[in-house]
Amino acid sequence: FFGEIALLKGTPRTATITAVTAATLWTLSGEALNRWLEQTPALKERMQAVMRRRELANALRALQ
Repeated sequence: FFGEIALLKGTPRTATITAVTAATLWTLSGEALNRWLEQTPALKERMQAVMRRRELANALRALQ
């Protein structure tokens, strides 16, 4: 998944994605994502962990 930081934090997106093969993508609104995460605490925890790692990686890249 990608784009979660922008959806959950209401910030501009940080991801740029390029498919190297044919792909089918699904979209989800911020409202729908929030409802889903509230109904699925384990998913919410996992997504927050991934977000923290990505934000740290973004911050480290910015320092280089």
